[in-house]
Amino acid sequence: MPTCARRGGVCTARQNIMQYNTEQQEAILHEKGPALVLAGPGSGKTAVITGRVQALIQQYQIPPSQILVVTFTRAAAREMEERFRRESGGAAAVTFGTIHAICYKILKISRPRAAYSILSAKGRRRLLQEILSETGHELSPDRLDELEAEVLKAKSAETPLSGSGGVLPPELFEQVLTAYEAGRRERGLLDFEDLIRECLELFEDPAVLAWWRNRFRYLLVDEFQDVNELQYRFLQKLAGNRRNLFVVGDEDQTVYGFRGARQRIILDFPKQFPGAKIIRLSACYRCAPMILAAAGNMIRCNRLRFSKTLRSRSEEHTVPQLRVYSEKRDELADIARQIRKMIERGGDPDQIAVLCRTRYGLRQTAAVLWKQKIPYRSPEMPEGDGETPAARDIFAYLRLAEGGSTREDYLRIANKPLRYLPRRAFVSPQVGREALWRFAADRPSLQDALLRLFFDLDRMAALRPYARIEYLRREMGLEKYYREQEAEKGREKGQITELLDRLQEESAPFATAAEWESAREEMKQETAEDVKTPAVRLMTMHGAKGLEFDTVFLPGLNEGVIPGPKSISEEDVEAERRLLYVAMTRARRDLKMSFVTKHRGTRLYPSRFLKETGLKAEKGP
Repeated sequence: MPTCARRGGVCTARQNIMQYNTEQQEAILHEKGPALVLAGPGSGKTAVITGRVQALIQQYQIPPSQILVVTFTRAAAREMEERFRRESGGAAAVTFGTIHAICYKILKISRPRAAYSILSAKGRRRLLQEILSETGHELSPDRLDELEAEVLKAKSAETPLSGSGGVLPPELFEQVLTAYEAGRRERGLLDFEDLIRECLELFEDPAVLAWWRNRFRYLLVDEFQDVNELQYRFLQKLAGNRRNLFVVGDEDQTVYGFRGARQRIILDFPKQFPGAKIIRLSACYRCAPMILAAAGNMIRCNRLRFSKTLRSRSEEHTVPQLRVYSEKRDELADIARQIRKMIERGGDPDQIAVLCRTRYGLRQTAAVLWKQKIPYRSPEMPEGDGETPAARDIFAYLRLAEGGSTREDYLRIANKPLRYLPRRAFVSPQVGREALWRFAADRPSLQDALLRLFFDLDRMAALRPYARIEYLRREMGLEKYYREQEAEKGREKGQITELLDRLQEESAPFATAAEWESAREEMKQETAEDVKTPAVRLMTMHGAKGLEFDTVFLPGLNEGVIPGPKSISEEDVEAERRLLYVAMTRARRDLKMSFVTKHRGTRLYPSRFLKETGLKAEKGP
């Protein structure tokens, strides 16, 4: 370590370095050349990055303007920059930002006369919906989410417009992708990945590339396991022959494969940069020892990973909980009861999280929390199934069963399934049964259809919404009708069954359709972030990455959920195991996992990953 010289910065650096453990110090004091820091959950990666920036400036006398810190999200960039400014005692000309923000900055400086307009997430979704409509296809909200991810993943590959698709057949996917690119260009808009391609094209000019390499001589990259091929190519170009590329990540937390993240990039870093220093941060300051042990037992079953072991530095000695329930409603009801008890005993709702595998699992959980008057926040809540035609049909049936009589509701369900009831039978804004009966007075076939409809509605009136939907699906033949419609329109088989399952599960806590509809309306308001009001966090496993909580609930850990139904290959299964590892290691003190044994009479099995944790399941109340 250099001796104290002209300024007091070196002495300050010496004093600051003592607050870090030995492995962190080794990473912070790395001066030149490539380095890979393997930073597991809770190992202090942010502290290492900000500490190294300070060391570069104070100890190695590197001008701050030559240091570039690359993060995965804007929030992470803000947090890291604020932390650095607090710890360094003032402002410095270090650049913090996402790859996309940095590319935008480079383009604006190098091509000041060019106009760069970014396609928003909403704009992208609208464009895809327009393209699908033109091809005669319709996707449910969750399938549209998947299609968006596949489009962005294809664009992040080294070869543009590559990808086989998954939601759509490969040929149709290529057609949609091509139309999407054409539509984007016609509007004069760029995707985030287009910014990177524009930068790489700019770097084809040796003079421009040399200028930016001199501008950013030291590159520090956070969450390196999440970069895709295009982003990695950009980083390699910018690093150049100096190879001052300092990357921090954890291959065990590569969970954004659906966005194009390639685990092989971090695994192959030592091959791509021969002689790179590899530093393992083995101390975990977040998770209680037994939580970390259970998660570690599981993740070691993955083959594609670096050999490493995390050791907990937490003083908590809690035991992770694994419970088994008969039905989903029992599982969620017990989770709500446990949360209520925690809050009543003085627990901080902000430190409690329920993490679901899918966004639609959030709606089921939110319905139960809303019913129990437990405050929650869920910025990831999907738009919901309520706007789909089938959902509107379901709610029309439920309202009519509860005494409703609007013409709109009758027209929605009159011939679903087919009853040959003509539109002219429903004239008035409010339709009475007597008027319908008079209309069918001399039509025996219509009388039979109306009698059966009235009978079914009366039977449903005595049931709760969950049972009403079951009656609609099985006794009235509504699900069969929808499946036939799916086949006729060439839609993906099984979508309607999944939709009806989700709606039925969401309806379980409610006694009436009116109560359920009221809850759905209020639940829309709960999705916004309101940091002023303490509330339980309701998030997906993906969305919780980078966060931590005192207590974490992980419901629905069944085969077919995690790993998901499309996880066939060993690579896919390992990706799902990494996702559960990330979810488990969000917990500091209490980890409560659970699964169910049946769904609608079908036997379900626990996720294979649960056995790997070494935990024993206990029966839930």
